[in-house]
Amino acid sequence: MAVAGLAAIGWIWFVVGLCLLLGRAEGSPPWRSAVALVCGVILAALFTRVDPSPEFFPDVRHPITHATRDAGERARTRNMH
Repeated sequence: MAVAGLAAIGWIWFVVGLCLLLGRAEGSPPWRSAVALVCGVILAALFTRVDPSPEFFPDVRHPITHATRDAGERARTRNMH
């Protein structure tokens, strides 16, 4: 998790620097660089989000985690019968 955090910090530094360069080049209003900044920050947030582990957070239901686990359990029970 620490590596992902450091990578996110590096990515945000890169995106901010790129947006500053784009903002100077495109003129006023700098909407393209603003969109690039928002997309870069969203991408960093998506890559560093924490998936709650069922061992530590049994009451939290993450939809993707539980859907894939339920599908795997259904496939295993079908193969056993």
